[in-house]
Amino acid sequence: MEYRNDLYDPQFEHDACGVGFIVQIDGKAAHELVEEGLTVLKNLEHRGALGGDNKTSDGAGLMLGIPHPFFAQTCPFSIPEAGSYGMGMLFLPSDTQKQAVLKQLFEAEVLDEKGKVLGWRKVPTNKECLGSIAKQSCPSVWQVFVAIQNCFDEELERKLYYSQRV
Repeated sequence: MEYRNDLYDPQFEHDACGVGFIVQIDGKAAHELVEEGLTVLKNLEHRGALGGDNKTSDGAGLMLGIPHPFFAQTCPFSIPEAGSYGMGMLFLPSDTQKQAVLKQLFEAEVLDEKGKVLGWRKVPTNKECLGSIAKQSCPSVWQVFVAIQNCFDEELERKLYYSQRV
């Protein structure tokens, strides 16, 4: 047996779940990127183990920048200019009383960071495509919009990232 002086050992090599990257070199947002990303997801057949219903898995998704024009049109509240707010996705229980408690806790944390919750948006979902296992534990999906006074772009990103890590 060969002695190795590092942490890599080829015996631990195996296939893993797929990951795909689609980027726009110039950094400009484009809907075509979302369409291409969805095509990548459809082609990643093994996105984690499938459950007994052959539909439920550990999930997959896209990571995108905030689509400001979309939210400016669809949010039931007004949002400030792009770059001056952040948006988070929360997966809350279906029980509305528990949702209210968790939202209050979240808002208190934002206030502790000298921020302000601008509003909440319930994400429209389609449970018809879910497997029976996923339907049993399907959360209520919400987006929360947050601003921190005099904080913009990268500085805002850093503060929001730090606050969610604490």
